[in-house]
Amino acid sequence: MKSFDATLQSEQLNEELDIIVYGNVGVPLVVFPTFDFSAGSWETGGMVDRLSELIDAGKIQLFCTDSVDGESWYARNSALDYRSERQEAYFSYVIDVLVPYIARYSTSSTKPVAVGCGIGATNATIAVLRRPELFGGLLALSGIFDARFFSAGATNDLWLANSPLDLTYQLDDKQLELLKHLPLALLCGQGRGEDAVDTMRAFESRFHDLAIDATFEYWGYDVTHDWSWWQEMVSQLLPELIRPAGLAHRRYLAVKSSYDAELQNLKEAEKQAEQSKLKESRAKKRLDKETENISQKSELAQEAAKAANAAWKKRNTVAARLAALDKEAGALQAAADAAAKAHADAKWFAGEARSEYEDAHLAFIDATEHTKSVRSSVQAIEKKCKDLETAVHAAESTAEAHHKAVRKRTGI
Repeated sequence: MKSFDATLQSEQLNEELDIIVYGNVGVPLVVFPTFDFSAGSWETGGMVDRLSELIDAGKIQLFCTDSVDGESWYARNSALDYRSERQEAYFSYVIDVLVPYIARYSTSSTKPVAVGCGIGATNATIAVLRRPELFGGLLALSGIFDARFFSAGATNDLWLANSPLDLTYQLDDKQLELLKHLPLALLCGQGRGEDAVDTMRAFESRFHDLAIDATFEYWGYDVTHDWSWWQEMVSQLLPELIRPAGLAHRRYLAVKSSYDAELQNLKEAEKQAEQSKLKESRAKKRLDKETENISQKSELAQEAAKAANAAWKKRNTVAARLAALDKEAGALQAAADAAAKAHADAKWFAGEARSEYEDAHLAFIDATEHTKSVRSSVQAIEKKCKDLETAVHAAESTAEAHHKAVRKRTGI
């Protein structure tokens, strides 16, 4: 890849700015830097390597320039008048010095395409909006399109003259007509660092109102504000931008892809609709069957309800009877409990009586035996008494006889 450096003098800025040219033929691209504000920004960010095939094939030629963004957009501690004057002077440098230089050294008859990432996209957009007759197109990646974003809402006339969103309200008929015929592509991600996506949406809305046919693409929420994604964006969009009707073809492919997807969705929907129709038919048959079943079940339910009511009445009667029986059973149980207690008491008394009886019986046996013994003794004594009585009687008889005999002998 051929490249060379050059230094351009800007009377408006009162300083020299470097440019680096990559390639020697092809559609010229005015490359506005970001981050370090230097002409080497795109080489440092890997963009030049990513475009090397197009450069080596003679499709494009890069004219990368310095910027004064550190004195304008990012000089937040400086007065707004100073910042806006430096930005206006930089715009004059682009129009009066850089674009004429490209016209002299480019071998292409094609007007240069303004390109940039981040703040570079903002500067590229300003140049194309203010002087569309000098440019062949615009590729703005992750740009900021409202100057108020850098000034906390503060403005002056010169600041607004370099605010892309406000410039859309200042376009004359000639500028508007020229813009409608330029290939314009503006892209951004929606991930980390893409803080100005809302300004691009507002910018798109203004283009829509003005009937400017531009490509606006909002990539995914994983797409961040960094070189790797800008490399992917530029490799996809730049070839389409420099190809006649390339952007329109890309939009057609996007729409065609959406159409194909929707057509597939339609086929799936029709298939699901047919399946749903079959399901509906089956469901209708089942509904009719279940409706008939409901009618039958309704009659059965009514009969069951009547039977249930009768059963409940019977149950209430039985319940009342059961309550009465419960009460009667309670009284009987109380009586049974009292009888059981009386029985237990009787058993206790019977036990006590049995014990007393046994003691008495033993005493009776003992008394009987004693009586027998005493009776035997009495009988023995009685017999002895009788024997003694007999003996006495005999003795008395003998004594009487002896007495009689004595008296007889004595004569007394």
